[in-house]
Amino acid sequence: VSLRGTGEGVTYEHVEGACRAVAAPTPRTFVLSLPRPFCTVRVNDETVALTLPNASASLADVTASLPIPGTAALPEWSVRASSEALPGAVVLDADAVSSDVLTLRDWRRGDRIDPLGMGGRHKKVSDIFADAKVPRAARHRIPIVADAQGVLWIVGHCLADRAKLTPSTQQRLYLMAHTVGEAGNGAGGGE
Repeated sequence: VSLRGTGEGVTYEHVEGACRAVAAPTPRTFVLSLPRPFCTVRVNDETVALTLPNASASLADVTASLPIPGTAALPEWSVRASSEALPGAVVLDADAVSSDVLTLRDWRRGDRIDPLGMGGRHKKVSDIFADAKVPRAARHRIPIVADAQGVLWIVGHCLADRAKLTPSTQQRLYLMAHTVGEAGNGAGGGE
């Protein structure tokens, strides 16, 4: 609270995630993002560091766990995952998602996605940005939601075809993104 100036926005999931990271038996790096104002809790082996990033920082090298259900935040974005319908959310086939915890992060060199409507053919995320005329300097500011198989959603741009709704879909996963400061307005794209 003294670092962020407030406890607002800190949920049970945030506290539980930090506790699990600290108690984990194997040394690893874990990053938990606390929203508004953005704060990162980084657990490395035996240290816990809380930091406030530079306000003009990109998302580069920032990763947050996105539990299902739950919320994760990055410097300028917050993404919520739910099995319950969310107004303005993108919708995926939950059975096509490969884990119970997703990753919210920035674009990485070599990232690929099978864009919705391309029949499973993959495309570089950098090419999707180029086709959409996203300036190079802005590409690391666009969040990506991924699972163990790779990119599921490029916020505001496209969804992965592998997770699309089909007539056999039994469970749905709703993802809603909004910029910090927005009152929950979804940042869709690719539905």
